[in-house]
Amino acid sequence: MKWAAWAVCVGLGVVTSDVQAFERQWHLGVGLGVGQLPDVSGSGAPFGESLGPPVVGAHTAYGLSDVFDWRLELTWGLHALHPEVSDRSHLVSAATGLSYKLDVIEWIPYLGALVGYHGRFAGPELPGGDEGRHDVGASLILGLDHAVSRDLVIGVQLRYSRTLSELDYFTGLLRVEHTWGF
Repeated sequence: MKWAAWAVCVGLGVVTSDVQAFERQWHLGVGLGVGQLPDVSGSGAPFGESLGPPVVGAHTAYGLSDVFDWRLELTWGLHALHPEVSDRSHLVSAATGLSYKLDVIEWIPYLGALVGYHGRFAGPELPGGDEGRHDVGASLILGLDHAVSRDLVIGVQLRYSRTLSELDYFTGLLRVEHTWGF
């Protein structure tokens, strides 16, 4: 019986891949998903939210260490904020910050904080009036990536953003990225 247990351990050691965390690794990727503006008065939605696709994003990251990445994320979303107005609002953001990851297995959970520009173009007014069109805000991100190979990663990211004019914005993205520099 000892030999069977020993054979299983050796077999698992041979079959499993060598997984390592990498610092100084670059990431470049894109995402596609949905976004939500909660509490938009007059939106016609049951709880006053504006949920809808598309939201697209682009991001880059650099591994500062095995557990911390510097990130730059750009997002653009298109929303109908009022049922009787055909104009759609373009919501954009450009944010940078740090994320903490557990990059020791093929599944890589991460969370982070970003700060940056948030803007809205065209469409009906949001709460906060004109001063809410260009704003500074902070974002919290939570994601789970899967390393398909050393240079290809797929994943999902949830992001909550809040601007100084107290506008909340949620996004959910399916992402794919290329990594290099390990």
